[in-house]
Amino acid sequence: MVTFQTRRFDRKSNTPIVSDKEIDQFAREVLADYKPKLLETPGKINWEHFLESYCEVNLCFYDIYNEDHEQASIVSVY
Repeated sequence: MVTFQTRRFDRKSNTPIVSDKEIDQFAREVLADYKPKLLETPGKINWEHFLESYCEVNLCFYDIYNEDHEQASIVSVY
């Protein structure tokens, strides 16, 4: 798996500072590593397969239900 690295960070928030060119280059590197054929011929990416196999993310899907229809629910799962 390709890892993203940058040398510039915001001093207050420690947020990485990246240019459009750096983001494009990183995307090309990821595609070249994941499915090089996509760099030659555009195609679809199965996002679930990409996250689970390439990024090694375990996906969990939950049904969200709120018995009180008058009140909205906001849910975040990490």
